[in-house]
Amino acid sequence: MSEISARPHHSEKTVIEIEPVRTGGMARMIAFLMEPAVRRYPSKVARMKGSLAFKVTDQNAGATLKFERGRVVVCGDVDPGASITIEAPLLTLGALGEGGHAIRDLLSGEVKLRGALWHPLLLIRLRRLMRLAKPSQ
Repeated sequence: MSEISARPHHSEKTVIEIEPVRTGGMARMIAFLMEPAVRRYPSKVARMKGSLAFKVTDQNAGATLKFERGRVVVCGDVDPGASITIEAPLLTLGALGEGGHAIRDLLSGEVKLRGALWHPLLLIRLRRLMRLAKPSQ
């Protein structure tokens, strides 16, 4: 199990873990993208609770990102009970991760988003966190 930790201002430890069972390339990629956010903004990560599943529709792949108030776990499979599920082709998911045109892709049906109406704060906080952690160009 890989572990990345940082110290938030309230002395708890924020940890990102990769579950070793059935961990594929997508889970490792998500953990790699999350690492700067966990290191730079542990207090923001500590406030997050819920899970986000990514399902790749054009390949047999997926991963789940779980936030447990200070602990981030990346699983190598799609959790059917995730708070939010995003389904899209691999390249579209990659573009969304880099700030792609989410609304256009949702309206075209290329991206399917489930659970966002019931868990809007999780999606908003994750988007904000990833934008803050993105290196300036």
